Amino acid sequence: MKNKIEGVKKDMKKFLMRYSPFLAKKLISIYHRYENLKHDLQVKINTFSHDYELPSPDEIYWIDPDRITYHTDYGSDKNMKDRVFDKVKDKGKVYDGDWDKTDFKFTDLDVYQGFEDRIKKNKPWDETEFFEISISRLENEGVVWGCRNEKELREHFEYLDKLINNIREEGYFSQEEISDELSFNKKEEVTVNIGRDGDFLFQDGRHRLSIAKILGIEKIPVQILVRHERWVKFRENVIELAENEGGLEQPLLHPDLNDIPAKKECEERFDAIRKDLEIEEGMVLDLGTNLGYFCHKFEDIGFDCIGLEEDIKKHEIAEKVKIAEGKNFELIYGDILEEDAINKIKNNHFEVVLALDRFNHFLENEESYKKIKNLLKQLNMEVMYLGETKLEEGYKNHSEQELVDFILSETRLNHKEEIYKDKDGKRIFRLY
Repeated sequence: MKNKIEGVKKDMKKFLMRYSPFLAKKLISIYHRYENLKHDLQVKINTFSHDYELPSPDEIYWIDPDRITYHTDYGSDKNMKDRVFDKVKDKGKVYDGDWDKTDFKFTDLDVYQGFEDRIKKNKPWDETEFFEISISRLENEGVVWGCRNEKELREHFEYLDKLINNIREEGYFSQEEISDELSFNKKEEVTVNIGRDGDFLFQDGRHRLSIAKILGIEKIPVQILVRHERWVKFRENVIELAENEGGLEQPLLHPDLNDIPAKKECEERFDAIRKDLEIEEGMVLDLGTNLGYFCHKFEDIGFDCIGLEEDIKKHEIAEKVKIAEGKNFELIYGDILEEDAINKIKNNHFEVVLALDRFNHFLENEESYKKIKNLLKQLNMEVMYLGETKLEEGYKNHSEQELVDFILSETRLNHKEEIYKDKDGKRIFRLY
Protein backbone atom coordinates (compact mmCIF):
# COMPACT_ATOMS: atom_id res chain seq x y z
CA MET A 1 0.00 0.00 0.00
CA LYS A 2 2.82 2.37 0.95
CA ASN A 3 4.57 1.81 -2.38
CA LYS A 4 1.36 2.47 -4.30
CA ILE A 5 0.88 5.79 -2.48
CA GLU A 6 4.45 6.76 -3.35
CA GLY A 7 3.72 6.00 -6.99
CA VAL A 8 0.65 8.27 -6.95
CA LYS A 9 2.67 11.07 -5.36
CA LYS A 10 5.35 10.75 -8.03
CA ASP A 11 2.78 10.95 -10.86
CA MET A 12 1.01 13.91 -9.27
CA LYS A 13 4.25 15.84 -8.93
CA LYS A 14 5.19 15.20 -12.58
CA PHE A 15 1.75 16.32 -13.76
CA LEU A 16 1.73 19.50 -11.68
CA MET A 17 5.29 20.47 -12.57
CA ARG A 18 4.53 20.03 -16.27
CA TYR A 19 1.38 22.16 -16.37
CA SER A 20 1.69 24.58 -13.44
CA PRO A 21 4.95 24.80 -11.47
CA PHE A 22 3.54 27.68 -9.38
CA LEU A 23 0.47 25.66 -8.40
CA ALA A 24 2.72 22.66 -7.69
CA LYS A 25 4.76 24.65 -5.17
CA LYS A 26 1.62 25.96 -3.47
CA LEU A 27 -0.04 22.55 -3.21
CA ILE A 28 3.11 20.83 -1.98
CA SER A 29 3.61 23.59 0.63
CA ILE A 30 0.04 23.08 1.87
CA TYR A 31 0.59 19.33 1.93
CA HIS A 32 3.74 19.77 4.05
CA ARG A 33 1.91 22.00 6.56
CA TYR A 34 -0.84 19.41 6.83
CA GLU A 35 1.68 16.59 7.32
CA ASN A 36 3.58 18.59 9.96
CA LEU A 37 0.41 19.29 11.93
CA LYS A 38 -0.59 15.63 11.73
CA HIS A 39 2.91 14.61 12.79
CA ASP A 40 2.96 16.96 15.80
CA LEU A 41 -0.46 15.76 16.94
CA GLN A 42 0.54 12.10 16.65
CA VAL A 43 3.77 12.70 18.62
CA LYS A 44 1.80 14.37 21.42
CA ILE A 45 -0.61 11.43 21.52
CA ASN A 46 2.32 8.98 21.60
CA THR A 47 4.19 10.75 24.40
CA PHE A 48 1.02 10.94 26.52
CA SER A 49 1.28 7.16 26.76
CA HIS A 50 4.17 7.44 29.26
CA ASP A 51 5.37 9.78 32.02
CA TYR A 52 9.07 9.63 31.24
CA GLU A 53 11.24 12.68 30.66
CA LEU A 54 12.57 12.21 27.13
CA PRO A 55 14.01 14.45 24.41
CA SER A 56 11.84 15.37 21.44
CA PRO A 57 11.44 12.50 18.96
CA ASP A 58 12.60 14.98 16.30
CA GLU A 59 15.96 15.51 18.03
CA ILE A 60 18.92 14.73 15.78
CA TYR A 61 22.02 12.89 17.01
CA TRP A 62 25.27 12.52 15.06
CA ILE A 63 26.71 9.05 15.57
CA ASP A 64 29.16 6.62 13.97
CA PRO A 65 27.07 4.54 11.52
CA ASP A 66 29.00 1.43 12.59
CA ARG A 67 27.28 1.70 15.98
CA ILE A 68 24.10 0.54 14.25
CA THR A 69 24.91 -3.16 14.14
CA TYR A 70 21.64 -5.02 14.60
CA HIS A 71 18.17 -4.82 13.06
CA THR A 72 15.11 -4.20 15.23
CA ASP A 73 13.10 -7.42 15.74
CA TYR A 74 9.53 -6.27 16.42
CA GLY A 75 6.74 -8.55 15.20
CA SER A 76 7.71 -12.19 14.71
CA ASP A 77 4.97 -12.72 12.12
CA LYS A 78 6.76 -10.49 9.59
CA ASN A 79 9.69 -10.91 7.23
CA MET A 80 12.86 -9.91 9.10
CA LYS A 81 13.39 -6.69 7.12
CA ASP A 82 9.85 -5.58 8.05
CA ARG A 83 10.16 -6.25 11.80
CA VAL A 84 10.24 -2.60 12.74
CA PHE A 85 7.93 -0.19 14.53
CA ASP A 86 5.37 2.02 12.82
CA LYS A 87 7.27 5.25 12.19
CA VAL A 88 4.18 7.38 12.87
CA LYS A 89 2.12 5.53 15.46
CA ASP A 90 5.14 4.50 17.53
CA LYS A 91 7.25 7.66 17.29
CA GLY A 92 8.43 8.70 20.75
CA LYS A 93 7.01 5.62 22.47
CA VAL A 94 8.58 3.39 25.11
CA TYR A 95 8.25 -0.40 24.82
CA ASP A 96 9.36 -3.32 26.96
CA GLY A 97 9.91 -6.75 25.44
CA ASP A 98 12.64 -8.59 23.54
CA TRP A 99 12.51 -6.61 20.30
CA ASP A 100 16.11 -5.52 21.00
CA LYS A 101 17.42 -9.08 21.34
CA THR A 102 18.34 -10.35 17.88
CA ASP A 103 21.19 -11.94 15.95
CA PHE A 104 20.07 -10.41 12.66
CA LYS A 105 22.56 -7.77 11.58
CA PHE A 106 21.89 -4.78 9.36
CA THR A 107 24.60 -6.05 7.03
CA ASP A 108 22.53 -9.22 6.50
CA LEU A 109 19.94 -7.20 4.56
CA ASP A 110 19.89 -7.76 0.80
CA VAL A 111 19.89 -3.98 0.29
CA TYR A 112 23.21 -3.61 2.13
CA GLN A 113 24.74 -6.47 0.18
CA GLY A 114 23.51 -4.87 -3.04
CA PHE A 115 25.25 -1.60 -2.21
CA GLU A 116 28.37 -3.54 -1.28
CA ASP A 117 28.34 -5.21 -4.72
CA ARG A 118 27.88 -1.84 -6.40
CA ILE A 119 30.41 0.22 -4.39
CA LYS A 120 33.11 -2.25 -3.40
CA LYS A 121 32.96 -4.67 -6.33
CA ASN A 122 31.85 -2.08 -8.89
CA LYS A 123 29.17 -4.40 -10.28
CA PRO A 124 26.48 -2.85 -12.49
CA TRP A 125 23.18 -2.80 -10.62
CA ASP A 126 21.52 -5.25 -12.98
CA GLU A 127 24.24 -7.82 -12.22
CA THR A 128 23.54 -7.73 -8.49
CA GLU A 129 21.25 -10.07 -6.60
CA PHE A 130 19.61 -7.03 -5.04
CA PHE A 131 18.46 -5.82 -8.47
CA GLU A 132 17.02 -9.25 -9.22
CA ILE A 133 15.15 -9.22 -5.91
CA SER A 134 13.81 -5.74 -6.69
CA ILE A 135 12.56 -6.88 -10.12
CA SER A 136 10.87 -9.87 -8.48
CA ARG A 137 9.19 -7.61 -5.92
CA LEU A 138 8.00 -5.32 -8.70
CA GLU A 139 6.40 -8.26 -10.50
CA ASN A 140 4.76 -9.61 -7.33
CA GLU A 141 3.77 -6.38 -5.58
CA GLY A 142 3.23 -4.03 -8.51
CA VAL A 143 5.11 -1.10 -6.92
CA VAL A 144 8.62 -0.87 -5.39
CA TRP A 145 9.88 2.47 -3.96
CA GLY A 146 7.16 4.24 -5.90
CA CYS A 147 8.25 2.56 -9.16
CA ARG A 148 5.57 0.75 -11.17
CA ASN A 149 7.59 -0.58 -14.08
CA GLU A 150 11.16 -1.62 -14.89
CA LYS A 151 11.97 1.72 -16.55
CA GLU A 152 11.09 3.65 -13.39
CA LEU A 153 12.98 1.10 -11.29
CA ARG A 154 16.12 1.56 -13.39
CA GLU A 155 15.74 5.34 -12.96
CA HIS A 156 15.60 4.74 -9.22
CA PHE A 157 18.89 2.84 -9.35
CA GLU A 158 20.41 5.70 -11.37
CA TYR A 159 19.30 8.00 -8.54
CA LEU A 160 21.06 5.70 -6.04
CA ASP A 161 24.27 6.02 -8.08
CA LYS A 162 23.98 9.80 -7.85
CA LEU A 163 23.40 9.52 -4.10
CA ILE A 164 26.52 7.34 -3.72
CA ASN A 165 28.65 9.79 -5.70
CA ASN A 166 27.31 12.83 -3.85
CA ILE A 167 28.09 11.31 -0.46
CA ARG A 168 31.49 10.10 -1.64
CA GLU A 169 32.48 13.49 -3.08
CA GLU A 170 30.59 16.01 -0.93
CA GLY A 171 30.16 14.18 2.36
CA TYR A 172 27.04 13.19 4.28
CA PHE A 173 24.54 16.00 4.88
CA SER A 174 21.44 16.06 7.05
CA GLN A 175 18.09 15.89 5.30
CA GLU A 176 17.36 19.47 6.36
CA GLU A 177 20.48 20.63 4.52
CA ILE A 178 19.42 18.94 1.27
CA SER A 179 15.62 19.20 1.58
CA ASP A 180 13.65 19.52 -1.64
CA GLU A 181 10.73 21.90 -1.30
CA LEU A 182 9.07 20.18 -4.26
CA SER A 183 9.03 16.76 -2.63
CA PHE A 184 5.80 15.41 -1.17
CA ASN A 185 7.77 13.29 1.28
CA LYS A 186 8.79 14.63 4.68
CA LYS A 187 12.57 14.43 4.85
CA GLU A 188 13.63 12.09 7.64
CA GLU A 189 17.02 10.96 8.85
CA VAL A 190 18.15 7.39 9.33
CA THR A 191 15.98 6.20 12.21
CA VAL A 192 17.05 3.97 15.09
CA ASN A 193 15.61 2.46 18.24
CA ILE A 194 17.47 2.17 21.55
CA GLY A 195 17.65 -1.20 23.26
CA ARG A 196 17.79 -1.97 26.97
CA ASP A 197 21.59 -1.63 27.06
CA GLY A 198 21.70 1.64 25.13
CA ASP A 199 22.59 0.06 21.79
CA PHE A 200 21.25 1.51 18.52
CA LEU A 201 19.10 -0.81 16.42
CA PHE A 202 18.17 -0.10 12.82
CA GLN A 203 14.63 1.10 12.10
CA ASP A 204 14.57 2.95 8.76
CA GLY A 205 16.81 4.57 6.12
CA ARG A 206 18.59 1.50 4.78
CA HIS A 207 19.89 3.12 1.59
CA ARG A 208 21.70 5.99 3.29
CA LEU A 209 22.95 3.84 6.16
CA SER A 210 24.32 1.24 3.73
CA ILE A 211 26.20 3.90 1.78
CA ALA A 212 27.55 5.54 4.94
CA LYS A 213 28.83 2.25 6.32
CA ILE A 214 30.47 1.13 3.08
CA LEU A 215 32.09 4.52 2.38
CA GLY A 216 33.38 4.75 5.95
CA ILE A 217 31.54 7.95 6.87
CA GLU A 218 32.52 8.87 10.43
CA LYS A 219 29.25 10.44 11.63
CA ILE A 220 25.69 10.56 10.33
CA PRO A 221 22.55 12.22 11.72
CA VAL A 222 19.95 9.87 13.18
CA GLN A 223 16.63 10.16 14.98
CA ILE A 224 15.39 7.90 17.75
CA LEU A 225 11.92 6.42 17.23
CA VAL A 226 11.42 4.02 20.17
CA ARG A 227 13.31 3.41 23.41
CA HIS A 228 13.33 0.24 25.47
CA GLU A 229 11.64 0.69 28.84
CA ARG A 230 14.66 -0.60 30.75
CA TRP A 231 16.91 1.98 29.11
CA VAL A 232 14.41 4.73 29.86
CA LYS A 233 14.26 3.72 33.53
CA PHE A 234 18.06 3.91 33.58
CA ARG A 235 17.81 7.43 32.14
CA GLU A 236 15.40 8.31 34.95
CA ASN A 237 17.96 7.16 37.55
CA VAL A 238 20.61 9.35 35.96
CA ILE A 239 18.24 12.33 35.87
CA GLU A 240 17.48 11.79 39.57
CA LEU A 241 21.22 11.84 40.38
CA ALA A 242 21.64 15.04 38.36
CA GLU A 243 18.77 16.71 40.20
CA ASN A 244 20.15 15.67 43.60
CA GLU A 245 23.66 16.98 42.82
CA GLY A 246 22.73 20.11 40.91
CA GLY A 247 24.01 18.55 37.69
CA LEU A 248 26.19 15.53 37.06
CA GLU A 249 29.84 15.92 38.03
CA GLN A 250 30.79 14.60 34.59
CA PRO A 251 28.93 14.50 31.27
CA LEU A 252 27.88 11.06 30.07
CA LEU A 253 29.15 10.34 26.58
CA HIS A 254 26.24 8.28 25.27
CA PRO A 255 24.31 10.43 22.72
CA ASP A 256 20.95 9.73 24.40
CA LEU A 257 22.26 11.07 27.73
CA ASN A 258 23.65 14.36 26.43
CA ASP A 259 20.51 16.25 27.41
CA ILE A 260 21.02 15.53 31.13
CA PRO A 261 22.62 18.58 32.85
CA ALA A 262 26.30 18.06 33.66
CA LYS A 263 29.29 20.15 34.63
CA LYS A 264 31.84 20.64 31.87
CA GLU A 265 35.06 21.29 33.82
CA CYS A 266 36.40 17.81 33.12
CA GLU A 267 36.44 18.49 29.39
CA GLU A 268 39.01 21.28 29.83
CA ARG A 269 40.91 19.18 32.36
CA PHE A 270 41.20 16.27 29.97
CA ASP A 271 42.37 18.54 27.16
CA ALA A 272 45.06 20.01 29.45
CA ILE A 273 46.29 16.57 30.52
CA ARG A 274 46.30 15.21 26.98
CA LYS A 275 48.28 18.21 25.78
CA ASP A 276 50.80 17.64 28.59
CA LEU A 277 51.22 13.91 27.97
CA GLU A 278 54.34 12.81 26.16
CA ILE A 279 53.09 9.24 25.53
CA GLU A 280 50.27 7.83 23.41
CA GLU A 281 49.62 4.50 25.10
CA GLY A 282 49.90 2.72 28.43
CA MET A 283 47.87 2.06 31.56
CA VAL A 284 45.82 4.74 33.32
CA LEU A 285 44.43 4.51 36.86
CA ASP A 286 41.58 6.90 37.69
CA LEU A 287 41.15 7.28 41.47
CA GLY A 288 37.56 8.33 42.11
CA THR A 289 36.41 7.75 38.55
CA ASN A 290 32.91 9.14 39.20
CA LEU A 291 30.90 8.44 36.01
CA GLY A 292 33.89 7.25 34.01
CA TYR A 293 34.46 10.28 31.78
CA PHE A 294 38.27 10.11 31.86
CA CYS A 295 38.30 6.35 31.24
CA HIS A 296 36.22 6.88 28.10
CA LYS A 297 38.44 9.68 26.85
CA PHE A 298 41.73 7.93 27.56
CA GLU A 299 40.56 4.72 25.89
CA ASP A 300 39.57 6.76 22.85
CA ILE A 301 43.17 7.92 22.42
CA GLY A 302 44.74 4.49 22.90
CA PHE A 303 45.21 3.87 26.64
CA ASP A 304 44.07 0.96 28.81
CA CYS A 305 42.21 2.18 31.87
CA ILE A 306 41.11 1.14 35.34
CA GLY A 307 38.66 3.32 37.26
CA LEU A 308 37.82 3.03 40.96
CA GLU A 309 34.66 4.46 42.48
CA GLU A 310 33.26 4.05 45.99
CA ASP A 311 29.76 5.40 45.28
CA ILE A 312 27.69 2.39 44.21
CA LYS A 313 25.12 4.40 42.24
CA LYS A 314 27.79 6.22 40.24
CA HIS A 315 29.66 2.97 39.70
CA GLU A 316 26.53 1.28 38.32
CA ILE A 317 25.79 4.21 35.99
CA ALA A 318 29.39 4.24 34.77
CA GLU A 319 29.24 0.48 34.14
CA LYS A 320 26.01 0.78 32.13
CA VAL A 321 27.36 3.61 29.97
CA LYS A 322 30.62 1.72 29.45
CA ILE A 323 28.64 -1.24 28.03
CA ALA A 324 26.45 1.03 25.90
CA GLU A 325 29.52 2.71 24.42
CA GLY A 326 31.28 -0.60 23.78
CA LYS A 327 34.33 0.26 25.90
CA ASN A 328 36.88 -2.16 27.34
CA PHE A 329 38.22 -0.35 30.41
CA GLU A 330 37.77 -1.93 33.85
CA LEU A 331 35.63 -0.39 36.57
CA ILE A 332 36.15 -1.40 40.20
CA TYR A 333 33.65 -0.64 42.94
CA GLY A 334 35.03 -0.11 46.40
CA ASP A 335 37.04 2.10 48.72
CA ILE A 336 40.48 2.61 47.24
CA LEU A 337 41.94 2.62 50.75
CA GLU A 338 40.68 -0.86 51.53
CA GLU A 339 42.81 -3.95 50.98
CA ASP A 340 40.43 -5.54 48.44
CA ALA A 341 40.70 -2.58 46.06
CA ILE A 342 44.45 -2.21 46.57
CA ASN A 343 44.98 -5.90 45.76
CA LYS A 344 43.25 -5.41 42.39
CA ILE A 345 45.65 -2.71 41.26
CA LYS A 346 48.93 -3.11 43.15
CA ASN A 347 50.53 -5.49 40.62
CA ASN A 348 49.97 -3.12 37.68
CA HIS A 349 52.40 -0.60 36.29
CA PHE A 350 50.62 2.68 35.55
CA GLU A 351 51.98 5.22 33.11
CA VAL A 352 49.38 7.68 34.42
CA VAL A 353 47.47 8.00 37.70
CA LEU A 354 44.64 10.52 37.95
CA ALA A 355 43.80 11.98 41.37
CA LEU A 356 41.77 14.94 40.22
CA ASP A 357 39.06 15.21 42.86
CA ARG A 358 38.76 14.97 46.61
CA PHE A 359 42.27 13.66 47.33
CA ASN A 360 42.17 15.36 50.73
CA HIS A 361 39.15 13.15 51.44
CA PHE A 362 41.71 10.45 52.19
CA LEU A 363 43.12 12.58 55.03
CA GLU A 364 39.92 12.98 57.06
CA ASN A 365 41.09 10.82 59.96
CA GLU A 366 44.18 9.04 61.21
CA GLU A 367 43.13 5.63 59.91
CA SER A 368 42.57 6.85 56.34
CA TYR A 369 45.81 8.83 56.54
CA LYS A 370 47.74 5.64 57.27
CA LYS A 371 45.91 3.81 54.49
CA ILE A 372 46.65 6.45 51.87
CA LYS A 373 50.34 6.28 52.79
CA ASN A 374 50.17 2.52 52.28
CA LEU A 375 48.47 2.94 48.89
CA LEU A 376 50.95 5.54 47.65
CA LYS A 377 53.89 3.33 48.53
CA GLN A 378 52.41 0.46 46.50
CA LEU A 379 51.49 2.46 43.40
CA ASN A 380 53.89 1.72 40.58
CA MET A 381 53.47 4.81 38.40
CA GLU A 382 55.35 7.17 36.09
CA VAL A 383 53.27 10.28 36.56
CA MET A 384 50.34 11.48 38.68
CA TYR A 385 48.01 14.30 37.77
CA LEU A 386 46.77 15.86 41.00
CA GLY A 387 43.77 18.15 41.13
CA GLU A 388 43.49 20.90 43.71
CA THR A 389 41.21 19.91 46.60
CA LYS A 390 40.51 21.44 49.97
CA LEU A 391 39.46 19.97 53.30
CA GLU A 392 38.22 22.39 55.93
CA GLU A 393 38.47 19.95 58.83
CA GLY A 394 40.36 16.68 59.00
CA TYR A 395 43.21 14.76 60.52
CA LYS A 396 45.65 16.49 58.17
CA ASN A 397 44.58 19.85 56.76
CA HIS A 398 47.32 20.13 54.17
CA SER A 399 47.70 23.25 52.12
CA GLU A 400 47.98 22.71 48.40
CA GLN A 401 51.78 22.77 48.55
CA GLU A 402 51.87 20.50 51.60
CA LEU A 403 49.65 17.96 49.85
CA VAL A 404 51.94 17.90 46.82
CA ASP A 405 54.99 17.47 49.05
CA PHE A 406 53.24 14.73 51.03
CA ILE A 407 52.55 12.70 47.86
CA LEU A 408 56.11 13.16 46.61
CA SER A 409 57.47 11.97 49.94
CA GLU A 410 55.35 8.80 49.91
CA THR A 411 55.95 7.78 46.28
CA ARG A 412 58.82 7.31 43.87
CA LEU A 413 57.95 10.63 42.24
CA ASN A 414 60.34 13.53 42.69
CA HIS A 415 59.19 16.56 40.70
CA LYS A 416 56.12 18.76 40.34
CA GLU A 417 54.82 21.16 37.70
CA GLU A 418 51.58 23.09 37.36
CA ILE A 419 49.99 22.33 33.99
CA TYR A 420 46.54 23.89 34.25
CA LYS A 421 44.57 26.58 36.07
CA ASP A 422 40.86 27.16 35.50
CA LYS A 423 38.88 30.39 35.71
CA ASP A 424 38.23 29.81 39.43
CA GLY A 425 41.92 29.31 40.14
CA LYS A 426 41.78 25.52 40.57
CA ARG A 427 44.94 23.88 39.36
CA ILE A 428 46.27 20.54 38.13
CA PHE A 429 49.82 19.47 38.95
CA ARG A 430 51.91 16.91 37.17
CA LEU A 431 53.98 14.90 39.68
CA TYR A 432 56.74 12.85 38.07
